[in-house]
Amino acid sequence: MRDFMHSAIDQALKTEGRVMIRAGGQSMRPWIMDGDRLTVASCDATRLQKGEIGLYKAQDGLITIHRVVDKDADRCAFRGDATSGKVEWVPHSAVSGRVESATRNNRTIYRNTAFHRWTGRLWHLSGPLRRFIAKARRRGLPQAQ
Repeated sequence: MRDFMHSAIDQALKTEGRVMIRAGGQSMRPWIMDGDRLTVASCDATRLQKGEIGLYKAQDGLITIHRVVDKDADRCAFRGDATSGKVEWVPHSAVSGRVESATRNNRTIYRNTAFHRWTGRLWHLSGPLRRFIAKARRRGLPQAQ
């Protein structure tokens, strides 16, 4: 079923140039939430920029939408905004498109603009600080005397 879905989305992107899909999962919080409607446009992986959100077939076969955090000549590195794990390097051939917009409750909450790319990059770069703060909160902050 995974291969069929990826093939269907890939084919629609090739013939129509864009496709609307519904997001599933929590890995892109807070920018993209479960159930958001996404407009994905066909895109050559070499044209993806750091900070953009791309659609690709992950190594486990899942159709995945994550942020581009790095790239080299042959691959793009992706990571979900809500995840703290390692980045996933995927070959350019596994990338099918880029998210152009996201809609929640009939309101556009994301557009592929320089502003959103930069805020996404800052979110990614602030990951270690956010994890440190979360760990400190779980342990309990020292009380002021």
